[in-house]
Amino acid sequence: MKTLYMKSTYLFMVFAMILGFTLTGCSDDNSGDPSTSAEFPELKEFTCNAGETKDLSFTAGADWALSSNAGWCKFKNGEFTESTISGKAGSQTVQVVITNDGQNFEKDDIAELTLKMGNSSQVICKITRPHKIPVDIVITDEEGNVYDAENPIIIKGSAPLSLVETVITVETDFEVGLPEYPDWVAVNAKGNGVYALSFKDDNKSGISNKYSFGTEKGYTLTFAVQYNKDLVEIEVPVGYEGLKADYLSVDPSFTSVHWVSKDGKTISANGGVSGTESDVYEEKLSTTITTRNDDYEVIKIEQIGDFMDYPGMDPAFYPNDFNFNADMSWINVQKDGENLSLSFAENSSDTDIRAAIIMAFPRDVYEAIKDDLKGNILEDAGGYYDIATKYTRNIVANVVQEYKLPEAPVVSFAGYIESNGTLISFEEVTANGAGEAYLDKFYEQTEYGTDNVYTASVEKKLLSYGAMYLEVKNYEEGMSCELPKSDILTFTTENKDGKFYIKVSGNAADVTEQFDCIITKDGSPVSVCLISFF
Repeated sequence: MKTLYMKSTYLFMVFAMILGFTLTGCSDDNSGDPSTSAEFPELKEFTCNAGETKDLSFTAGADWALSSNAGWCKFKNGEFTESTISGKAGSQTVQVVITNDGQNFEKDDIAELTLKMGNSSQVICKITRPHKIPVDIVITDEEGNVYDAENPIIIKGSAPLSLVETVITVETDFEVGLPEYPDWVAVNAKGNGVYALSFKDDNKSGISNKYSFGTEKGYTLTFAVQYNKDLVEIEVPVGYEGLKADYLSVDPSFTSVHWVSKDGKTISANGGVSGTESDVYEEKLSTTITTRNDDYEVIKIEQIGDFMDYPGMDPAFYPNDFNFNADMSWINVQKDGENLSLSFAENSSDTDIRAAIIMAFPRDVYEAIKDDLKGNILEDAGGYYDIATKYTRNIVANVVQEYKLPEAPVVSFAGYIESNGTLISFEEVTANGAGEAYLDKFYEQTEYGTDNVYTASVEKKLLSYGAMYLEVKNYEEGMSCELPKSDILTFTTENKDGKFYIKVSGNAADVTEQFDCIITKDGSPVSVCLISFF
């Protein structure tokens, strides 16, 4: 009986254990079975372009696995990307990586992301990848160099009457345009994606053609490609190299001989010694230099030659050689951007003049010639050397400084015939055939106490048109005019427009004598005009 009892007890215990397992599997604790309790997140939809990464967040009520049905849509897992990723229950954030694998020009692609928990699965996200847009635009220069965000287009510099264009080529399989560009850029579309770009002087941006700049100003050229309904725009930075590197202008230039007084205070464009009427500058010569970035070099060259100074004639200087190594400290150069001025020290010599050519060169040109200035600047002019023709525009000033103080201005004369209130010069009257009238310097010895004597010879009939006027040039305070007396003609003096004239009027038909008009200063004759009619 005892053995039977023990077997019965054992069987009972086994039965009880089996029953306990069965009750446990059907209990209300469902934490490991998502098929009865897990809830899937709501469906999300978004668009991602190739090359982008998107964070996808969701909450899983159980252990989970997320998979993508598209090879171009994967999940980032450490250093790798995978088509499936998994994790434990709780809040999750997964990085979704979009590639360009299999992307085409015709249609958008859609990837579905499926979440699986236990035996259940559901699409929780749909990602749309737009179709490929034709952005493969290659922009090159004439040598094939590529322009892009890192390699900006630099517009070449032009110069007055010398247009320089920057030619670029846009390579693409689609129609391209250039809808947006700065107003200082002139665009010449030559077709087939070729554009000739140049600087536009009359721009409203206030950009000067002199100064160079790069990308710091933020200017861009916008190229556009139309594909189906899509418009793709590509911006390329653009700059400007400044005025043409070898261009330089001097305004005004002082290329004719300018005579500097001994004390350096007065500069005359014509005959500082004889005082012939000319443009006169006080203290300095001032000019404007136009070149790239106001960057230029000024050089001073000594002129060696012959000086000629004869009474009654303007002095003359004839250079026959140049010294590029002389001490030129007597010429002071002041530069302030485009503004250049030249001033001159006193000439301490009492016997020698000194002469110089002052030139200005754009920086690039100067750097190219500086190692042999004489060899580059001079050329053989047929037995002697002179400034090369191509560099004459670089001359700022041609100066000769006196070794003696200028003499008093020489009084001279100019002749006119009045016609309807207008003064017509002797030269014009004669050239027009109205009659003959001449004014000449008289070089024969005279009894007037001066060799500054002129003759005025006038055809008698000209006085019937109007009075004759003799302008007395350089007439100044302290001078007087001795007029002749005549019973036939009337001699008077007159001031017109700040000039002093001797006026002769009347009927000269019966005149046979010569009339002497004498200009004196401090009682001494300084000039005489002998008037006769024929």
